[in-house]
Amino acid sequence: MTEHDIAAQLGIQTLYSKYCYGIDGNDPDLLAECFDADGVFAVGEREFAGHEAIRAIASRGGGRPRHHYLNLWVKEVDGNTAVSTAYFLVVDLESGQTAGYGHYDDQVRLHDDGAWRFERRQVNFHWQSEAYRSHTAAVTTTES
Repeated sequence: MTEHDIAAQLGIQTLYSKYCYGIDGNDPDLLAECFDADGVFAVGEREFAGHEAIRAIASRGGGRPRHHYLNLWVKEVDGNTAVSTAYFLVVDLESGQTAGYGHYDDQVRLHDDGAWRFERRQVNFHWQSEAYRSHTAAVTTTES
């Protein structure tokens, strides 16, 4: 493993952590910073492209305290791009119960400022509680 590969691993790990804090904390700006300016955040069949659309997801996410747990695998680093994936588990902090789980499929890119960002993040739920499924549907609506 080269120094570049090690740096990529650390940078991508930082990106995943930042994403969790942005989405769990309902922080629109922090969440948007995780994506390219024209990056795509896809939840099932619904796609949100660009910072404005991604900020809207975090803005609508309030009122449901949750915490993400991940395990990341950087599958391939090719220069300034990488392919990565992670299993995730979301816990409802009010009840302590599992709210949902699944995996992410990601394409990430290293930017001139040294930060890795998502070009595309695909969220694949394997299971969600009814309450979390309703919340996810409301937060990721494509209607204004």
